[in-house]
Amino acid sequence: MIDAAKSYKSGFNGNTRETTFSRIAEAFGIDGITHPVLLLDGNVRVLAANSKACEPLSRKQSEIKGGLLGELIGCAHVRKSGACGETFDCSSCAIRLIVAYTMVTDEECRDVPVYSDTDLTGRDNKFPFLISTKKVFDYVFLTVQSKA
Repeated sequence: MIDAAKSYKSGFNGNTRETTFSRIAEAFGIDGITHPVLLLDGNVRVLAANSKACEPLSRKQSEIKGGLLGELIGCAHVRKSGACGETFDCSSCAIRLIVAYTMVTDEECRDVPVYSDTDLTGRDNKFPFLISTKKVFDYVFLTVQSKA
């Protein structure tokens, strides 16, 4: 997969940002992956997503691109007090920390169990899932699997 992406890298110069991300996602064939896959920057902004990532969000790929992950998944902390990455709770967000770790260390993380707080009503609305990360150039691929 890395070789496929490297072959596209030489053509990135002069392309728009959107074209660049689309070409990275295409090089990795993320639409053929059976789990949700997102291409993120260091601020967990979604730069590209496969169709499986769009299904649980009930959105089109074009609606997801450019959005911050916490805002897209309906993070309770974002709804409570601000934008994704700007609340006190964001500093301990497992997804944000794992993406940052991969960005800084270039190390992959595999099947890390995380929970998403998506409701402030007091009910237990935490959705468990496993995430994996892989750095490619200056971006991180985030793969999501439901935790059985």
